[in-house]
Order: sequence, then structure tokens, then C-alpha cells
Amino acid sequence: MKLAYTFIGMLFLAQSLFSQSNHPPLISYDFKPEESKVLPGLSTDIGTKYGCNIGILEEDKIGNLAIASELYQNGCYTDGRYNHKDFPVEFGKFVSSDGSVSVEAYRFSLAQKKATQFLGSPHRIHLKFEKKQDYVIYSFIQGAIYVMEEIPASKVVPGEYHKISNFSLSGIGVEVIAFVAPKDLRTSVYKSINSVAEGAKVFSSSNVNVFKTRYDITGEIYDSQKGFTGGPGSHANVYGFGRQFFYYPNGYDLDVLWEDKSNNSVKLSRVDLQTNEKRDINMSARPGRLAAATTDDDGNLYYLVMTGDVGKIGAWIYKANRNGKVLNSNALSCAKSGGMNIWNYDSDEIATLAYKNGKLGLIISRTMHKSNDGLNHQGAIAVTIDANSLEVIKNLGQTSGHSFDNIIYPDPNGGFIGMDLGDNYPRGINMHKIGDMKRSKLVYTFKTAHGTSAKSPAGRSYPFYKEISRGDQKFYQWSNDNHTYSELGDVIDLGDGLGVFFIGEPDPNGKAINNGRAIGYLHDSRNIGFVKISKDFTNYGEEVVLSKGISESGGFYTFGGRWSEQENKGISWLTKYNDSETSNVSRLKALKYKNEILLFWEQWTPFKYVSTFMMKVDLNGKPKGAPIDLGTHLRLNRRDEPIIMNGRVIFLSGNKNDSKLEVIEIAIK
Repeated sequence: MKLAYTFIGMLFLAQSLFSQSNHPPLISYDFKPEESKVLPGLSTDIGTKYGCNIGILEEDKIGNLAIASELYQNGCYTDGRYNHKDFPVEFGKFVSSDGSVSVEAYRFSLAQKKATQFLGSPHRIHLKFEKKQDYVIYSFIQGAIYVMEEIPASKVVPGEYHKISNFSLSGIGVEVIAFVAPKDLRTSVYKSINSVAEGAKVFSSSNVNVFKTRYDITGEIYDSQKGFTGGPGSHANVYGFGRQFFYYPNGYDLDVLWEDKSNNSVKLSRVDLQTNEKRDINMSARPGRLAAATTDDDGNLYYLVMTGDVGKIGAWIYKANRNGKVLNSNALSCAKSGGMNIWNYDSDEIATLAYKNGKLGLIISRTMHKSNDGLNHQGAIAVTIDANSLEVIKNLGQTSGHSFDNIIYPDPNGGFIGMDLGDNYPRGINMHKIGDMKRSKLVYTFKTAHGTSAKSPAGRSYPFYKEISRGDQKFYQWSNDNHTYSELGDVIDLGDGLGVFFIGEPDPNGKAINNGRAIGYLHDSRNIGFVKISKDFTNYGEEVVLSKGISESGGFYTFGGRWSEQENKGISWLTKYNDSETSNVSRLKALKYKNEILLFWEQWTPFKYVSTFMMKVDLNGKPKGAPIDLGTHLRLNRRDEPIIMNGRVIFLSGNKNDSKLEVIEIAIK
């Protein structure tokens, strides 16, 4: 049984009650070309500023579309120095497989000639319309439809060009189809179910079916595709990203807590998975960031809302019943002395919340008020809270310094189990037993980038680090590395121990403490790691690591030049990616399903999402078959957790562009 939310959601309802089983396959679309042309891009926006007055030339037209260069600083560039040139464009029809859509469309390929200096002036598309009515311009990219721009009838002048400002033809990285449709024409890859829902079977194989149902929402929902785009090679990926959807079974319904980004209000949506109906329930909370939530055995909801600006942060915890009625609320002190010492709580900070035996466990990272050295340090703390009064029972202090991600789970034996990812104090994945006191154990650690000059930023010089230097790449015996080369996954109760699943960056020999390979944000491919530990992992009289696997020792030189020992034991790598330019694991999820573990992750290049995968492993962390490519319709947020309901794995996501709440059900065969 998985710690955290899965055990809460284990409701075995009759599968025949769920209408998702009847979802048809996705509606497919086909582009049927009628004309092809390479548009040179010599036209410019119409205007006199800086000579941008060429207008639309005949050679830049195809069908009802034209392209034109846009003003950049002091000109609309068309000569190829600060603009791309020669854009292949096809004109034709965009036709749906069910015959409901047949509209004017254009297929764009990448420019044949890139800017010789740098890209300054982008080329935008311009469209003309025959009728004065409401239109929508859509893009079709890798099987998904997106709204590019809505054009009200009031802005349409029949026969005249209208610039589509939200799309740069110069900026595309893949083939794009744009199509034009009247606003009242339904264009979707999903089948309409009722007035508020649409759905489809988005993936099918001999092992698994994946169903997606999308519900209309009012407000601005978090976008699971565009909300957090930090790939393994980016600075943003070093830090965690907080959970966005909190969802719990309620009979045949699924209750979903989410934040309306337009006004920072907390919303509760109830989805009936039998009928695909949805209704919204009024909630009462101060506007702010929905930071964490959980539920108790009676179905009451607890949620943490962070309010205020830097230096004036507030933390409010609420208890509500399943009908949204607030039963209690309390302000948690953020003061430096006697409180949680929160000076700032921004998008990089993470809070996680769990319930057990009348208590709430909270791990929260934050930037602290100034310390005696005049700096605002960052770190996470563990706190226990009375679930009735919502008063703090105990602040158990720091979990990790520079804590970039965290999770907390109810411990079946009482109290809580926590996990967080720190770049120092300690450096690695740190496990915690949280109750009347906090006890911790480091279960995985990683490499450290060292200084590339003898003199550190503090002005002190250090010796040459011969052991990791290679050729012209020289290192010195000091470090100040905030990179973790890792992401948290999940902790699973395996019965005779705890399985810790995580993402790491092993070298070709499976070693993670290889400082010579700590170069940049990403050097070796990110893979899924596993280690099995004792449930009494803080009992130092017993063996903590129970799994067999790679063991290694090493260390790093600190900022002050002192040697800090490191050790890994019993590590197994469950994926075999070996080219970091094409294949890396990110956004790992793990949960127990029957008598095996299901792993879900996204595959990324250093900066681009590729696809979503699933793999089964046994209770000893051994893969049971090859990974299954589920395609691109299931996107995983960094910290959101799946649950099991009706024997299916449930994920939630959001689509801001379409104003949809998406329920993804994975049926394992």
C-alpha cells in the first residue's frame, strides 16, 4: 500500500459503473493540401515608422493567408540578417475523421534560411475573411488542438487582412497546422459527452487503456502542459514545483481542490465519474496560493493557503467538510521567533500536508527572515498540527537546508514519514520520522561541481583537485554547488520495508558520486533510482539499507575547503537511458497497484518534453517488462500525486487554453 494519498483513494467500485469505458477513440484530423509555396518573407507590416511601409506583396500570399515581417527596434527586417527567410507553406483543408469539420487550413514548416546575425523581426501570419462573423484561429501540433486567437466579428473587415499577433512563424520548432473556423463550429479531438464534458480513449495497448475526460470550468486553471516547463537541463528544474490539484474519492464522485489563478481563490469541483457531470461547490478561504491539502478518515478537507508579499507572508490553515463548509480556520505564525520563520514563500517553495490519528503533518520550505549574518536563508521545516483546533503542536525544526522539494506521508505505524531533497545540510534525499520528535536519515546522495579557479568568491585560494580534473578541465578543492541532479519520486510501503523511488544522474558505471561529471545542469542521462530501506530507518542499531545494488563512497570539498564524506548503498537503476541529449526521466510517480509497483514518468531532452511512459516493477524494485510509451495526452506535474479509484489509476491535469479540468483514468489489463 502506498503511503500518502493512494490508500485514501482505494475504493473498489464496480467498473461497469464508469462511463469512461465507453469513450470512443480520439477524433483524428487530416490535412489535405491543395497548393504549396515557399513564401520569401519580403513583406512588412503596413506603417511608416522606420520605413516599415512595404505592405503585403503577392509573393508572400497563399490562399487567404500572407506573411509579413514585424518591427524590431529600428526596422522591419527582410534581408536575412535579423530575420528568417523562405517559409514553406501549404494551403488546403483540415478534415475530421467523423466528418464534422472541413475548414480552411495552412501547414507551416521551419524556415529554410535562418537569420545570419540573430532573429530580430519575427514573421506573423495575416488572414482575410469572406464573412463578418466570429472566428477562431486554431493550431494543430502533434495531435493536439490549441486556440491561437479569437477574432470577434467587430474586428473583421471582409477581404482585408487581419494580423494574428499570437503566432510567430519564425519561432516554430516543429511542423504546425493552423486552421480557421467559425466560433460556433465545435473543433476537438474529443467526443462530446454532455453540456459540460468531452472525452476519448487516448491510448490503448495489450497492457493498458488510457481514458481522458475533460470538464468545463469557470476561472483560470493551472495549465499542466505550460505551467512548469523546466526540463532536466534548465535552472528551473533544480527546484521543485508545488502540487496544483488535490483530489479525493467521495463515493462515486471525485472531489477536486484547485486554485483559480485569476483571483487566487480556492475552488472545489465535484466530478461524477458515472455520469460525467460536474458541479462546483462554494469554498471559503482568503485569496492566496493553495499550497497544500489533505483529507481525513471522515472525508474532511484540510488546506493551507499562503497569502501576502515578501516580508509579510501569512499562512492560513482551513478545515472543511466535503460540502465545502468551513469547520475551523487558524493563522499559523510566520514570525522569526516562535513561528515558522517565513519571510517569503514563492513559486519555488513546496508545502506538503498529511493526516494521521487526529494530527496533521506539514513540511514546508521557505525563505527565512534575516539571520545574524544578514542573509535570508532557505530551508524546510516539519510541523505537527492538531486537526481539530488547527493549532501548532510542535515545530520540529529543519528537515534540510536549501530544501528544493518535499513530500510527507501518514505512517501506518503512527506519525508521519517525510522526504525532502536538499543541496546541503545534508546533500541528498533525506528521510524523516516525524512525531513527537524528528529523526532523519540520508538515503541517496550525489555528485558535486567544484570550483574551476583556485580562488573562490570569498577570495581564498584552494589546491588543485587532481583526482577529477581531465585535460583542459581543471577543478579545485572547493565547491558551492546548488544543483542536485535529482528529483524526488515517491515512497512505497513494501510490507517488509520502504521502497524509495527517485530520479538521479548516474555515470555509465551507475555511480552517482562522480564529481568529475558534475558539469552544468545535466551531463549524464537522468534515470529512475531505487533503494529499499528498513521501516525503522532511524534505528541506528539496525541495517538501514535492505536492497542489493550499487554501493559507493566519496565526498566533496565544501565552500570552506573541508572534505565532506558521502556514501550510497544498495542503489538500483531501473531505466537505462544513456544519451542526455535525447532521453531523461522527469516528473516521476510511483504507486502500489495490487502486488506490483507502477511507475509513471515523462521523458525529456534537456529542455523539451518528449512523451509519457509507464513501467511495472515488482516489490523488490525489479522491472517487469519494458517501459510502455503512453503518448503525450498524460502530462505529469512535478509534485501532483495519482490515486487509485475503482481499480484504476487516476491523474488530474488542467488545460488553461481550453478552460478544462481533465481526469485521466488508466485501466491496467
